[in-house]
Amino acid sequence: MNFFEKLLFQYKGNNSFYKIEDIFDIKNGYTPLKSNKEFWKEGDINWFTLKDIRENGDVLHNSIEKVSIKGVRTLFKSNSLIMSTTATIGEIALIKNDFICNQQFHVFQVKEQLINLINIKFMFFYFKNLAEKLKKDLQTSTFPRVDIKDFKKTPIFVPNMEVQNKIVEILDKFTEYSAELKAELKARDEQYKFYRDKLLSNNNLLNDINFFSKKLSEITEINIGKQPSKEDLSENGLYPYMNGGINRSSNAKNFNNIKNTIIVSQGGSNAGYVQWMYEDFYQGSHCYSLKVTSKQILNRFLFFYLKSNQDKIFNLVQGSGIPGLKKTSLSSLTILIPSIRTQEKIVKVLDNFEAICKDLNIGLPAEEAKRQQQYDFYRDAIFKYLETGIIDDKGIGERESGLTKILSFIFDNFYLSTTIGKVCQLKRGRVISKNEIEQNKGIYPVYSSQTENDGQLGKIDTFDFDGEFVTWTTDGAKAGTVFYRNGKFSITNVCGLIIPDINILKSKYLYYWLSINAQKYVKRDLANAKLMSNVVDNIKIEIPSLKIQEKIVKVLDNFEAICKDLNIGLPSEEVKRQQQYEYYRDAIFKYLETGIIDNKGIGERERERIN
Repeated sequence: MNFFEKLLFQYKGNNSFYKIEDIFDIKNGYTPLKSNKEFWKEGDINWFTLKDIRENGDVLHNSIEKVSIKGVRTLFKSNSLIMSTTATIGEIALIKNDFICNQQFHVFQVKEQLINLINIKFMFFYFKNLAEKLKKDLQTSTFPRVDIKDFKKTPIFVPNMEVQNKIVEILDKFTEYSAELKAELKARDEQYKFYRDKLLSNNNLLNDINFFSKKLSEITEINIGKQPSKEDLSENGLYPYMNGGINRSSNAKNFNNIKNTIIVSQGGSNAGYVQWMYEDFYQGSHCYSLKVTSKQILNRFLFFYLKSNQDKIFNLVQGSGIPGLKKTSLSSLTILIPSIRTQEKIVKVLDNFEAICKDLNIGLPAEEAKRQQQYDFYRDAIFKYLETGIIDDKGIGERESGLTKILSFIFDNFYLSTTIGKVCQLKRGRVISKNEIEQNKGIYPVYSSQTENDGQLGKIDTFDFDGEFVTWTTDGAKAGTVFYRNGKFSITNVCGLIIPDINILKSKYLYYWLSINAQKYVKRDLANAKLMSNVVDNIKIEIPSLKIQEKIVKVLDNFEAICKDLNIGLPSEEVKRQQQYEYYRDAIFKYLETGIIDNKGIGERERERIN
């Protein structure tokens, strides 16, 4: 069977890997000759560069610059991926129309014979995942470059189209949520800027009878930073290295300037950009810092004033090649300064407003940042599970709980191998005496360690628990006996309660699992046999998807009816029926754990089970 046939008939649970070059035709981008004006005059062919991704996102229809058909050597097809492979590596975009792109990109076009087997959006997300690994591997290079020959050999796992579509559906939804949050954040940010600019407008400041004006150089000391050595920088450094960009350029081992400092980008595409540093940092050679030297102006007020006049500062930038902001130009900027009292009021208003819009610990930016982290977590975990079949269950929290639900939705054969304590909450009951039951008779059962009468000790007029749970006997000869509970009830102190995470585990499935396995963990070498909470915490459990759990529960709940439907003979004697029930129940869970069916001496029951 050739590669394409293998892919077409691939079994859902089969972890088969294929090289990138088996799936894509891979070509390098190019730039039509700039000196030939005909190539660039009145063109309608898309020519993509990194600028398109930075300004318009990673799903692109039209480019900022166009070229004429005369300049096209090879036209790349729509629904292709581009990835930057030199300098700024790992930038990915999905291109929706026919195009060309510059030589910083390689183009990945799905092979013609695979178009109906590959969801390009799935590959887009997969490449995003691969790109993060590339960035980590190459970020310390002086001139990063992807070895495309090696990259072509990268193995990737290609599930069937159904699974691809499910993954795309989920990751698209996260992208949509993130876009909505960004739109709302942008609206709040614009509102903030409106109030800030009104407060700091010349007309408003002139209303203060004590206002005066000064050149920036008269009230601050303007310093340029220092070029770091390779030894100064480290991926694991604790301090941001600021060197002319809006974001940190890297991490530094040490700092050369302190927090609460105003910085201004000196050179590059962001020259003139004003920022406030909330932490100690390493100031690079393309970064100005401002140190207030006058007692007539507050440092924070100056920052707000400069941000309000950001466009004026951008207009001071010169240079057509690499833009730059001269120190003399920045020094000459005129600052209107009101009284300290007025400055304090303005700072108080803007800091409180900014706390809502800017502080990453509260408000929308936190939501956006967390949403992005959540998106990255799910994306990376999905592809890790896709490649390895492993989910890290250490300390299952909200995200991990959601992940198991997502993986269950995507993969029909998904299961989680973990322990009870990581997916359940355990509780003990309270002391409830027979006298208390006698004096407070009611309709709500009280369960104890006994196993007779379904473990019921009596009924009272109040309840401690309401819902679907599993209880177990903690002490005595019947220690390790489990019960499924559904409704309003209470339990005594010799009875334990298990509350499963409903996003991962069904109570009835847990009950059946523990019916087989709990007894293995009972300590019987004591005078009084025990199964305590700390032991139950560590009982191993195999958890399939909720859909599979439902099927198992349905089979075991309706054993006799299903046996009749499947023409499986039932012995008439009650004891033999119970033995047969336990045989099938245990076989189901053994297969779930090991994937093995014991076929030694296959008889009637084994044949029935296989059929």
